[in-house]
Amino acid sequence: MHIPDGYLGPPTSGALIAIMIPLWIAASHRVRRALHHRQAPLLAISAAFSFVIMMFNIPIPGGTTGHAIGGVLVAILLGPWAALIAITVALVIQALLFGDGGITAIGANCFNMAVVLPFVGYGVWRLLRGPTTRNATRRTFAAGAAGYCGIVAASLFAGVEFGLQPLLHPPVNGLSHYCPFGLKIAVPAMAGQHLLIFGWIEALVTALVVNYLWAHEPELLRAGKVVADHAPRASNTRKYWILLGVLALLSPLGLLLPRLFHAGSAWGEWDAQEFRKMIGYVPQGVAKIGTLWQAPAPDYQPGGGEATGVLHLSLGYILSAMIGAAVIACVVWLLAKLLFPNKTLAKKSDFAQRSLQGALAFFKDALFAEETASQPGLLQTLDPRMKLAGILLLLLATLFARSLSVLGLLYLLCLLLAVLSRLRVGFFLLRTWLFVPLFSLAIAVPALFSFVSPGNVVASCGMLHITQPGLYAAAFFLSRVTVSVSLAVLLSLTTRHTALLRALRALGVPQIFVMVLGMCHRYIYLFVELVENTYRAIRSRTGARIHHRQGQRIVAWNIGQLWSRSHALNEQVYGAMVSRGFRGEPVSLTRVRTRLRDWLWLGGVAIICATLMILL
Repeated sequence: MHIPDGYLGPPTSGALIAIMIPLWIAASHRVRRALHHRQAPLLAISAAFSFVIMMFNIPIPGGTTGHAIGGVLVAILLGPWAALIAITVALVIQALLFGDGGITAIGANCFNMAVVLPFVGYGVWRLLRGPTTRNATRRTFAAGAAGYCGIVAASLFAGVEFGLQPLLHPPVNGLSHYCPFGLKIAVPAMAGQHLLIFGWIEALVTALVVNYLWAHEPELLRAGKVVADHAPRASNTRKYWILLGVLALLSPLGLLLPRLFHAGSAWGEWDAQEFRKMIGYVPQGVAKIGTLWQAPAPDYQPGGGEATGVLHLSLGYILSAMIGAAVIACVVWLLAKLLFPNKTLAKKSDFAQRSLQGALAFFKDALFAEETASQPGLLQTLDPRMKLAGILLLLLATLFARSLSVLGLLYLLCLLLAVLSRLRVGFFLLRTWLFVPLFSLAIAVPALFSFVSPGNVVASCGMLHITQPGLYAAAFFLSRVTVSVSLAVLLSLTTRHTALLRALRALGVPQIFVMVLGMCHRYIYLFVELVENTYRAIRSRTGARIHHRQGQRIVAWNIGQLWSRSHALNEQVYGAMVSRGFRGEPVSLTRVRTRLRDWLWLGGVAIICATLMILL
């Protein structure tokens, strides 16, 4: 149902943009009054869900395809005004990043799928569900009927917009300016396929998800909207993100099914080549406006859409689903911050307290890593020496990888190892992506532009030109850094600190380096405790909130004091070590031995790395 660039003339596109602007403003005010800031995560998940579900293209008889939208479901959960915002963000990201729908047709696409669809569907839901949602049969029927009516109404409006173009812009010498099909063809084609097929798919998706939510979290369906006292719990929010990740991994089905049944593009979403086959020429608007914006990842292929193999296409589809969902969630979260300026998501504190809390939170995570290292997971039970050798082999494979497919498979292997090691996926991803920008942005961002990577320009901003080779180089470098950081984090989370130091020493790392690393780890906890005690003493003497400038001076003073005290502490610690028998080589009381599972691990990793290098 996406309308690409060049299908609608400027009057239609401009009029629909003019209609959408006050609706976007009204939606922001309505959402600010109707929703609570605790619903921000659910709003982000809903927008990401709508984006991912639209990637599942379903082939139908006649050689065309279509997809569900999920807009009615968002309206049922959060109300139609929140659905307007969520689906608008999903459609804009689709158009800008992946070329699905046109930037000149954003007003039309948002009107059809972010206004008509959720408002009509929500009206049907309220009409049919009655005063309560406890009746399972009535609830299922109401949700399915709402999804069906919403998408059919949206398709009808899209068909009318297509069909009006020959009337608003009559053909010259038999050549159309924009969409060449009139109302008698466009309306039956658009509305007919949604009446017969895609409406039922939307109905099925809406009914199934509503029933699932009623079984697991019925508060979300009370009175047809989320209330502040019944926002989804944090654990359930993580569960929804996991379900969304599973959908992203399954998204290649939306690519493979149309190929399997030899289905073409959806009706009204043809490219220039398909137009030429159908009517013998390319309409002027499609030829001119259609090239106005070149998406960085056209057709959901981050490598530029040049991959032809099924594996490459599938990996590109999965990567696009994950990137798109993440970008949409971030954008919606930022919008939520703007919509709730007086409803902060966390209480603010002064500078000194924020600095201390941030440091303590970081080192609590480090302490938590010791707890994860003691769990009975796959990697935790391995000899740390063999585990470190296997991780080094995977790092070498990452270093010598020459395609995004290999890096994608290695990253999936990291996620699989994290799951088998009983690590929380969200915690693992957070620690991974916290460090990725530190090692990649300074190189990846300049590589995007023509002065570093010359080639075909896909987007421009003044003097800066983003090229296709630059996009591929940045994506490749970012993928390599992500896999490398993931392996390092995986090693640190599944290995005790002392065991890791012993493994480093066993592999020939110089003794002085291992000792400095171990002592640094020990000092950190002592210094944090010292800062905490000093800060508490200052707070007990002030008895009031500290001004942020005074807090900055306190933090700076403590840093200087810690530096001076570290010299005295060094002498004390060294004296204690000598008195306990230290003669230059640290002694570990833990004894480790290599077993069959350790050799199987190392051999399996070696086979995997060799296979990836040879086959891909």
